[in-house]
Amino acid sequence: MCVNSYGSGTLLLALDVVHKTVKQILKDERKYYEDMLKYSREHLMLYPYHLSDVVVKGLRVTPFSYYTSMMAEIMTQEKSYDSLPNFTAADCTLTCLSVVFMCIV
Repeated sequence: MCVNSYGSGTLLLALDVVHKTVKQILKDERKYYEDMLKYSREHLMLYPYHLSDVVVKGLRVTPFSYYTSMMAEIMTQEKSYDSLPNFTAADCTLTCLSVVFMCIV
């Protein structure tokens, strides 16, 4: 049996420090994902499906909203659809068509 010679106050202080640290990390983690999505959108990258559990649940950014905002940005810059990389254009088209199809059915 291990006996702590520092008393129970130290344990409570340590738990408080851990709780504050976790809150700070989560806040930074959210900013990290927001910055990552912004960078990905600006550089016309694919939606990060491998992070979708964090992105959809935490940030509420679905593939449809991601590609919609990307296409809106392209149109405001008066760029053509051909300026999208091939894989991004294909995924954008499939995502948008699947949403339209779900609305029809």
